[in-house]
Amino acid sequence: MRDIKPTLNDGQVMRFIHDGYLLLEGIVDPEMNRACESVPAGHLTDFVRSEAFRREVLLQPQVGGAARSL
Repeated sequence: MRDIKPTLNDGQVMRFIHDGYLLLEGIVDPEMNRACESVPAGHLTDFVRSEAFRREVLLQPQVGGAARSL
């Protein structure tokens, strides 16, 4: 398992608390973004459990660092 370091500063964490979401632009490959947008209704759970989602989204260092910060 990789040693993931927090990547958000205090201001970014407070912005997340205020807004309720975090936008990480340019992290996920455009092809994966298109795949996310085209998930059929009722199949989201299967999609987020897929190896592709894990690899292309959850294991991105910037995503892990943000999650670690929060």
